[in-house]
Amino acid sequence: MGGGMNSGARAAWTRESRSFASRLLGVIGAALCACSGDGDPASEGATADELASVVEKPRIGVVFGEVFEGYERILFDAARRRNRALDVRAGYGHAAASELAVQALIDNRVGAIVLFPSSPDLLQRAKRLAAESSVPILFALRSDGRSGPWAGVASDTLAADAGARVAELLGADGIREPTIVAFEDARWPESHRRVESVLDSIERKLGRVQVRLRMFEEGGVEPTVAKAIPMIGRIGRVDLFVAGDPASTAAAQEAATRAGYAATAFVVGISDDAERLATAAASARTVLIGYEREACVEAIFAGLDALTATPPPDPAVELRFTVPCQMHAPAAPR
Repeated sequence: MGGGMNSGARAAWTRESRSFASRLLGVIGAALCACSGDGDPASEGATADELASVVEKPRIGVVFGEVFEGYERILFDAARRRNRALDVRAGYGHAAASELAVQALIDNRVGAIVLFPSSPDLLQRAKRLAAESSVPILFALRSDGRSGPWAGVASDTLAADAGARVAELLGADGIREPTIVAFEDARWPESHRRVESVLDSIERKLGRVQVRLRMFEEGGVEPTVAKAIPMIGRIGRVDLFVAGDPASTAAAQEAATRAGYAATAFVVGISDDAERLATAAASARTVLIGYEREACVEAIFAGLDALTATPPPDPAVELRFTVPCQMHAPAAPR
């Protein structure tokens, strides 16, 4: 999931970063003026405590291995509320560029790093670089389940509940052995685990399922859907589309629509897109597990606070900062 950022998005990112940097420099400048007697920090909109907080707290390094829509703005807003400075870098799907960004942040002596990884390989390389320099690192939204501190949605959160609900809906339609198309991100094991948890729950309710096609989302929604459509057409009938992560969910919903199943097949997935979740809540054939991007960012900062606490956390203790979720689905049939 993900892909390169277009020029408009890059420009927006640059403006946001420069804007925040300008405000930070203004605050520090006000502090210097106050020390020399030439300025009034209050006139700059910052208290003495805020000035000390910005100057004293180490910067947080952030690396986006690929585009995570909406998160950069929420991170900046949360950092401002905490009087924390961010140093944001991006690799956008290029593991080598992301690894260099991690090393650059280490060289710049940030207090901690947040990595939104694009692959398990990048995750492992970044973990090794951070460990060699004793810099705390937190992985955001994605993990391979064995690589250290992490903040995001656990792969099993409400997955069985979603499977049970769609099984009831299928049964009410008289479908006892549903034909299924699954969409997963092959890079991340949690995507596969979520799909399997949904399928297991359906099978427990109905007795049997037929997974006729597994599509592996990689490179974006559009190429995944374009590849899936002719294969879906050869199946003959599809009762259910199941997806294991937000990008795969977007691909599954788009594939269902383009293949002509929007009004007949069910879709089960997970998303942090508020508009997509609102649409699902009003749909009779969509079951989505939803979570808020703001909640993910709060979990990230909770993780950073724990990693940078004094004394530091016990390395043997697994640190996971999970995000609450809600199921958006039609009511269970009576």
